[in-house]
Amino acid sequence: MAKNKVTADEIVAKRVVTEELLLVDPSGVTRASMFVDPEGQVTQALFDRSGQQRTKLMLSAEGDPILRLADKQGCSRAQLYLKSDGTPRLGLADAQGRLRVKMFLSSDGTPCLALADEEQRPQLVLALAHDTPGIVVRDSRGNPCVQLVIQEDGAGRLTLTDAAGETVWASSCAAGPAEDSTDKPSSLSWGGD
Repeated sequence: MAKNKVTADEIVAKRVVTEELLLVDPSGVTRASMFVDPEGQVTQALFDRSGQQRTKLMLSAEGDPILRLADKQGCSRAQLYLKSDGTPRLGLADAQGRLRVKMFLSSDGTPCLALADEEQRPQLVLALAHDTPGIVVRDSRGNPCVQLVIQEDGAGRLTLTDAAGETVWASSCAAGPAEDSTDKPSSLSWGGD
């Protein structure tokens, strides 16, 4: 509860110099903290009523802002940060803290979404490079095995590769105007390469 008046036991200061600042509730449970660690990273943390850290806002020693959100057990489940090159990144983790979803913009502005397996290896990647969509499906070792790309001219290309990365099948389609036919599901014509 906020007070309007300062009592004799309280001190009013224009400046406080400390290595760590703790904010506690009336029962003494830490609810917020702010400090600078030995590496120069500035951290502000918010805690729930039980004292479990739930939110952490950091500024790395290099000046990169990072926001982490934790579940009730303290496991980091979401992280948003801005890299020094200006590219934003968002990561979502499962209940064990494994990073399973990554969304980011690359330095050239390409938006990407990557879904990872339990070992945190990207298995499905969706990207929009130069306004051209593409999908890559990877095997358990991280090798691309299915690639679907819509090229700049609107034509599609599907490529399948084996475990060694060799193309085993590829097909392209030519983009064209839609035909007025109800017996054809699409105006795209697929041909093997």
